Amino acid sequence: MFGSIGATIVSVLTVKVPEEIKDKMRRTGDKVDWPREIRSFIEDKIEELERRERVEKVEQMLVDLPTQAKGTASKLLRYRPDSH
Repeated sequence: MFGSIGATIVSVLTVKVPEEIKDKMRRTGDKVDWPREIRSFIEDKIEELERRERVEKVEQMLVDLPTQAKGTASKLLRYRPDSH
């Protein structure tokens, strides 16, 4: 089943929860917009996983960089031809 939120096409996702949780959700009445809360949680989790994936890619790129001789960074930082 498909629908839309604004200009975004959406699909339906069914989530099974224990009956006790469902009862507690019903008792909240209109205090909580459960579909919005669940969508928000899913979006946040996806963003978190994508950030982790990007960090892992950068970490792998750093591992793959060639190593320099000890002291190279210090020498490069001390050498400043534009300093007077």
